[in-house]
Order: sequence, then C-alpha cells, then structure tokens
Amino acid sequence: MLQMAQAKKLNLTRPSIAALIEQFAGALAAATLTELWSRLLLPADPGAARAAEAGAEALRRQLLARERMRQEPDWL
Repeated sequence: MLQMAQAKKLNLTRPSIAALIEQFAGALAAATLTELWSRLLLPADPGAARAAEAGAEALRRQLLARERMRQEPDWL
C-alpha cells in the first residue's frame, strides 16, 4: 500500500478495499514463498523436503495464474 501511495496510484483519503486486498495478498504470497524457500534450504527430513517442494510448486502455479489474470485486461 505504501508503494502504491508513493506512486500516486492510491488515494489515502479513500483507500480502495480491492487495492488493500491485492496488497495483502501479495504480501501473504511473499511471506509464504519465503517460508517455503527456507524449508527447502533446511528441510528437517525427506518428508518435509517433499512437502516444501510441493508447496513451492503450488504457490508458483498460483502466482503464475494470478499474473495471467492481471495481464488479460491489457490483452483485451
């Protein structure tokens, strides 16, 4: 949200709920990605490593799908 306000894409007097949700989702995805990355680097056991790899792959697919959805209005 701070980045959007600095770029003058967000009016702080009337914040958009959609913009706030998008920023929160981005921060949550980044935090989840960081957690998965740390679990990949330092797995407790082979099962945890496989679970971290699966989680990382699922998050990667989700982020790619979200990016495709953002680009579709530009394409239209």
